[in-house]
Amino acid sequence: MKAKKKRIFDIIQIGKKDDFPSRAFDIFIVWVIIINIAVLFLETFDELNGYAPLFKIVEMITIVIFLCGIPSAYLDGGIFISGQGVL
Repeated sequence: MKAKKKRIFDIIQIGKKDDFPSRAFDIFIVWVIIINIAVLFLETFDELNGYAPLFKIVEMITIVIFLCGIPSAYLDGGIFISGQGVL
């Protein structure tokens, strides 16, 4: 079980070019960030008020994705996060 937690941590926290799941996760998170920023930007235009419900749904989905990443940072409570020490 500890090896599985370490693998999940490696995929989420440490980007490795030769590790497909890690690379795919990094690309996914970048796209989620871009989408979140785009939605926040588009919400500022009065002409797009008709899309407000869609923008709110997309915003909530991206926030949930970000929040799912927080517990993964503390998977085992003893994994090195920054390489400097244990959180």
